[in-house]
Amino acid sequence: MTYIYYVNSFVKYQYEGNMKLFLCLILISIVIPLTVNSQRCGRNEILNSCGGRCELNCGDPESKPCPLVCDPPKCTCATGYRRDLTTGRCVKPAKCPTRPTPPKRCGENEILDQCGGQCELKCGDPENKPCPSACFPPECTCARGFRRDTVTGRCVRPAACTLTPRPTTTQKPQKCGKNEIYTTCSSACEPTCGVEDKVCPAKCGPPKCECLSGYRRNPKNGQCVTQSQCPITGNSLACGINEVSVQCPPRCEPTCNNLNTSCPAVCGKPGCVCASGYVRAPISGECIKMSECFPSTSPGCQKNEIFTTCSTPCEPTCKDPNPTCVRRCDEPKCQCSVGYVRNTKTGDCILQSECSTSQPDTKKCQNNEIFVTCSTLCEPSCDNRNPICVKRCGEPKCQCLSGFYRNTNNGRCVDGRRCPLHKKK
Repeated sequence: MTYIYYVNSFVKYQYEGNMKLFLCLILISIVIPLTVNSQRCGRNEILNSCGGRCELNCGDPESKPCPLVCDPPKCTCATGYRRDLTTGRCVKPAKCPTRPTPPKRCGENEILDQCGGQCELKCGDPENKPCPSACFPPECTCARGFRRDTVTGRCVRPAACTLTPRPTTTQKPQKCGKNEIYTTCSSACEPTCGVEDKVCPAKCGPPKCECLSGYRRNPKNGQCVTQSQCPITGNSLACGINEVSVQCPPRCEPTCNNLNTSCPAVCGKPGCVCASGYVRAPISGECIKMSECFPSTSPGCQKNEIFTTCSTPCEPTCKDPNPTCVRRCDEPKCQCSVGYVRNTKTGDCILQSECSTSQPDTKKCQNNEIFVTCSTLCEPSCDNRNPICVKRCGEPKCQCLSGFYRNTNNGRCVDGRRCPLHKKK
């Protein structure tokens, strides 16, 4: 682009010199930006339709937090490679520049956590303690299976915690059963056999005995048991070809579109999952071998298009050139190259500057509303101002402005102070 500015400046001062030279320079200034837009990636790079926010650099932890938002397409390091910030190239982790050994030495049963100690479990904490998805300065934290004893400051097994409840005039300290621990800050969502783990509010419940880390409550006898000891609920599931029935399936089963999915370490609802070596096909829903996921050859794409096995569900268009989108892979298909947007009228991929200015009128919204192309599935209302919601785009529609809530009585968006008061029963 610097060369283009140089050309334009040269034309400005040499305009009266030679008309043929002037025409040649104008032609060059048109051709160069067109070639720049058809981006080609470098060695060990791929074109990522969701941008490069989640790219791993040399020195990043494997579990680097990644926002569920799509950016404009960008070349990123292929799977198994990392960005060397000193050279800008994508290299194998073994070829990353060596980092100096951290001077800090950890104690017994501790490890150096590159993302800090915000998620460390202490004696008395619930197993599903809320944890921020952000990195902090490196810090020594308790190793897996250990908890910080707030009395001694050491990392111990949960059964060895010295936490003792303070006697009160209203409640005596409880004596806990096998595989249990007494906590003054109980969880409202204790892991239970046959119940799917869920997002739990970050608040303390009443003091009581809870299951130790790695155990679940058996609702039949009230005891704390391991997942494998949980009773099988309901009839045994009849699974399909290449499927197996499991009591604790992962929340995010790998599919052809997302082979290396990042998923929270919690149990989903008991059911059928693909057997080892198989993944879920996106269209048929069957379990197939990974080698059968994608065609061996790429289909022919149209002008200004590129074939990708990880397409974005929110392709940039003339109407919405920078859509907010969930970061996930869609079916393999042709999409517009970098720098181009989809003309929804003709289906062609064109430059944004070529988009027609006569776009259809934005849908008319009511007072205190705004039209959005990526609506939330759980709009805040007077009845529920902070709903827990999946980060996924809903249909384009009018939604309440920030600071306003949907009045479910009349459907209007009102200031929080104008929400109707609930009548006492």
